[in-house]
Amino acid sequence: MRQSIVLGLLILLTSCSTTNYYTQSVGSWRGASVNPLISRWGRPDIQMPGPDGKTLYVYHTQTYRHSDNRTASPAVGVNYTGGRPVVVVQPNTNGWDNNSLSLTCVATFETNTKGIIVGAEAHGNGCYGSQGFADKYSNR
Repeated sequence: MRQSIVLGLLILLTSCSTTNYYTQSVGSWRGASVNPLISRWGRPDIQMPGPDGKTLYVYHTQTYRHSDNRTASPAVGVNYTGGRPVVVVQPNTNGWDNNSLSLTCVATFETNTKGIIVGAEAHGNGCYGSQGFADKYSNR
């Protein structure tokens, strides 16, 4: 009896899950030229030169939701450490609205000197993409 209940719960939980296509969509750009990325995603929020002629393109999204949770959302930045881009997250100490929750996602694309994407990553608590997102923003 107990096994039947556990099995039923597992089936129920599995059927309610959704697929997150965000990281997959970001990763699909590895090996592609940066020009189609910019055509599809728009102008990046940050474009900065890196070491050895590489360029980093950063797309940042942030949404706010009402929450009774009293934690502050982080500030996000990008630094080059050891020749590689590193996403830096620092706690936000701005207490202007303690009832808001900030969901942040940072997608970074690193290109070589020929404009080919050699690195693609997404970080944050707000990196979610549906099938519709994948259809619009993946490199297909």
